[in-house]
Amino acid sequence: MTTGEALRLTLSWLATYGLHSTLFLGGAWLLCRLRPPRIDRNRERLWKLALVGGVLSATLQLGLGAQSPLGSFELEALSASRSAPARAARPELAAEQRLNDTPPHTEPESRAVEPARNEARWPETPLPGFAAALRPPLTDAAVEVARDAERSVPDAESGASAGVASVGKEHARSSLASRSSRLGAITRTLGARWPALVLGLWVALGLAGVTGLVASWTCLRARMLGRERLSDGPLLERFERLHARARVRRRVRLSVSARIAAPFSTGLLWPEVCLPRAVLTDLTPAQQEALLAHELAHLVRRDPAWFGIGFLIERLLFFQPLNRLARVQLAELAELACDDWAVRWTGGRLALASCLTEVAGWVIGERARLVTPPGLAGHRSRLGQRVERLLDERRSPAGEPAAPWWPPLAAGALALVALAG
Repeated sequence: MTTGEALRLTLSWLATYGLHSTLFLGGAWLLCRLRPPRIDRNRERLWKLALVGGVLSATLQLGLGAQSPLGSFELEALSASRSAPARAARPELAAEQRLNDTPPHTEPESRAVEPARNEARWPETPLPGFAAALRPPLTDAAVEVARDAERSVPDAESGASAGVASVGKEHARSSLASRSSRLGAITRTLGARWPALVLGLWVALGLAGVTGLVASWTCLRARMLGRERLSDGPLLERFERLHARARVRRRVRLSVSARIAAPFSTGLLWPEVCLPRAVLTDLTPAQQEALLAHELAHLVRRDPAWFGIGFLIERLLFFQPLNRLARVQLAELAELACDDWAVRWTGGRLALASCLTEVAGWVIGERARLVTPPGLAGHRSRLGQRVERLLDERRSPAGEPAAPWWPPLAAGALALVALAG
């Protein structure tokens, strides 16, 4: 595959993704606004499909050899710009050829007529008497020649003037053609290079976004340096009992650090739950167990992987603003699902609600109350909604039923958009 083909294929994929992602994300947003699913798990499935559906369907469509309307337009424009004939690229040559083919003007004819005029026409100045007597009389033929010369001189002069005007017009025409050719060359150059410019701009902005993401991850890993892995103690015992009761197959490490203020779960191959050191001293055993269950639920659901995918898609495909909406919705729904999982396995509604407010105080205190963490402030903040939801006795945190209909539905939606988008 040549560089030009790779360039055209990349631009076609980006155009196709822009169309497909708008269909998926816009459809999910519209459905959640008009008739949202009653089960949070179905809402989460819908947003996950919307987030990755554009990437998968665009790749599937180009893999099958089909082209979207935008993609085919790009390929046709690039082909037309590269197959332009060489003579059209230099129209000034044609202008020079037309100038060389211009018939010569009639200046020699006017010069040929001039001697006849001089011979057939006497000077108009008066002559002395003896000189006038010496001048021979004009015959009728000489008079006719003089009159014809008189009539031909204006015609010759007008022909010469017309020739000069014709040369001026051709010169102006050639100057205009030269200017038009330069403008056309610039336009063709931009037309041939705009795909590379667009692709370069996308790569630059995408790399900037990914660099910021890597910098944030590096900062987090730096704050985790020096963390202490728990090998014994009551907190580890509670965590292992919960691990066994929930039948989690993967081995999960538990660590504490004094350099973080909020607990989090991380790791794909080597999962780990990292807690602030204040958890050991400032939380009750019931709160500790509820917090451990919440973080363990993130690993069971593989939320770290989904969070990474969401951030990566948002940064790389930044020209789709709905990606951020999907990522935020998935983060909120993941927190709600982990709250339900923790209550289901510990039964501590009040313990988890009080733990959430306690941890929010740690986060705000660490940031010196200068920046309020998203979702932890406001009259109807996300934290407040989560606490209110936990304390609602009418809600049951029971496990949600399986949805065998979801995989074929998702596959059908991908195929439909890929073949018809």
